[in-house]
Amino acid sequence: MFHHFVYGAEGTSLPARLVVWFGEGVDYDLDNPFTPDFSVLRDTMKDAIEEAIRAGVSFYGVDARGLGAGLDDASDVGGVPVDDPYFNSPSTAIQNEVRRAQDNLRVMSEQTGGFAIVNQNDFNTGFQKIVEDNSSYYVLGYYSTDGKRDGGFRNLTVRVKQPGMQVRARKGYVAPRGRPPAGTAAPAGIAASAAMREALDSPVPVTGLSMSAFAAPMIGAKPNASVLVVIEVDGHDIAALQKAFAEAAAMKEQPTVIIAHTVKGKGVSFMENNPKYHGTAPTVEEEARALAELA
Repeated sequence: MFHHFVYGAEGTSLPARLVVWFGEGVDYDLDNPFTPDFSVLRDTMKDAIEEAIRAGVSFYGVDARGLGAGLDDASDVGGVPVDDPYFNSPSTAIQNEVRRAQDNLRVMSEQTGGFAIVNQNDFNTGFQKIVEDNSSYYVLGYYSTDGKRDGGFRNLTVRVKQPGMQVRARKGYVAPRGRPPAGTAAPAGIAASAAMREALDSPVPVTGLSMSAFAAPMIGAKPNASVLVVIEVDGHDIAALQKAFAEAAAMKEQPTVIIAHTVKGKGVSFMENNPKYHGTAPTVEEEARALAELA
């Protein structure tokens, strides 16, 4: 059942994948090896969590029984000496069943980055939190120092420096198995820097880039057809300009255009974006003021 949930959510195109699981949880003691079918149940839960983490699916468990969880069963129990510490009464057994089921509901939810809604009747607040949880979030990526491809579980802990903040994130990830896939091979005749190849092969989106590029195919019969590469860059970022020049120089077979976006009078309060100074020399006073602002 868990695997069907995960595969169904994995096929969506939504930026955040989630499953709202309405149920009572799994009423088995997965910490007790004497539980019937203990190993099968434990492995099934473990595999479901790993599949969800691998697919980027978060579970949100909801026990729709609310505060009355287990009361229907407990009301049918009577005439039991509940004050006998050596007697495991039916009502105590029911309470333990509810606790175990809800604990498993929490584990499935928290291990996949979600949370469980249990022991409460205000479901509207819980559903609102689910919506908020999946409307604003951060996607973090990093390169692990443990490169072993053994299929093991790697624990992760996300901390923030600001006091009073609560972090909810996945508890870890499952390492891949087997040989790593080959990186994206550069087309024949096209050279690219190591930094560009790394960005293209990155499994997570690369942000903070100070340039963008696109390719425009040029009409022509073989073998005269070619591709025009256009690199756009912040013209005020010297480091970005140098990188753009280096990337253009590495492309030997394609025509390359660099578009540097600049702002007139950048850095001078009274000149910036003011067309007056585009072709007019500043006065002596204006020149002194501009130099002072740029110092």
